[in-house]
This record gives sequence, structure tokens and C-alpha cells, in this order.
Amino acid sequence: MQRLHFEQVIDGMWNKGFGEKMPPQLRAALKEAGLDLSKKLDPAYPAEKMSEWIRLTAAAVFPGDAADVALHKLGSMTFHGIVATPLGAAMKQMLQAVGPRRGLERMQQNLRIGNNYMETKTRDLPDGGVEVWLNHANGVAAYYAGMIEEGARASGALEVKCDWSVSGDACTYVVRWEGVRPGQ
Repeated sequence: MQRLHFEQVIDGMWNKGFGEKMPPQLRAALKEAGLDLSKKLDPAYPAEKMSEWIRLTAAAVFPGDAADVALHKLGSMTFHGIVATPLGAAMKQMLQAVGPRRGLERMQQNLRIGNNYMETKTRDLPDGGVEVWLNHANGVAAYYAGMIEEGARASGALEVKCDWSVSGDACTYVVRWEGVRPGQ
């Protein structure tokens, strides 16, 4: 099976996430790397290209930051772009309804909105945190950490912290928070 990311992720990340604020040099670099945002998006894109475009974008948008810091910031930014799409808005409403723990437990369903291959497993930790295992971090584990943190915040978690460790293609994230917004 070819690992693919779907159009709504591309749209959310680059078109909705940046909009008209995308630096022209980034748009040109992405086009040279195979992502032409000036034309209608394809229904799906190879995971390997997606990772390349993520790294290229993080370096271009956050040039003074270390690679992991830039990727983490881009992941946070991407979450906000994705929830600006119709499917992403529905996902955000679901996160707000179920809260952080159940939102993290549903992460595989949320990721599958955007790709055909990512799998997760979660387990509760004795200290109240949640461990999330992701089968493919695609060399951009910090990017997914940024998305996970923003997802937890969107679900009502306060003072979110996400640590991670990579093992081969997989990554394990440990997510902790200090309370939940009232009504969550």
C-alpha cells in the first residue's frame, strides 16, 4: 500500500495555514519540490513528499530555529490551518466535546482524516498523562508533537507539554496537562 496524505491536509497546512501570507520564495521552493499550490490540488500525495515539504517549510518559515523547534512550531500552525477546513472544523468540535484524554484516544481517527496509513495506540499513565504511540513519524516527530499539543489545547487541556522519543519510523509521545478549561 502506498502511504498517502490527502488533499485536505495540504489545503489546511499551506493554503489555509498561510493564505496570502506565504512567502513567495517558499511557494517557489515547494513548486520546485513538486507541490504546485497555484493549481487545483491532487486528491492525495506520497508521504515521503509530504515530509520533505514539511521540513522545507519549517526551515523557510522559522530560519533561526533549530530543526525540531521549527518543526514543532509548524505543527502547531498546521493544526490551526487544518481546523479551518470543513473536516477539520468538525474534528475540532469533536475534540471540544470529548476533552483531552478521549481526544488523544481518538487520535487515529483524526489522523485518518488526512492520510491512509498512520496508526496510534494510547495508554493512560499513572501520573495522569497519556502515552501516544505513532507508527510513522516520517522523520518529522517534532511536527506531530506540535499538532498533538494544539489538539490537546483545543480539547480543553491547560498547560500542555508533549515529550517524544523516536524508535525507527515510530514515535512515542508523552502528553501531560495541568487541568482542563471549565465546561470540558
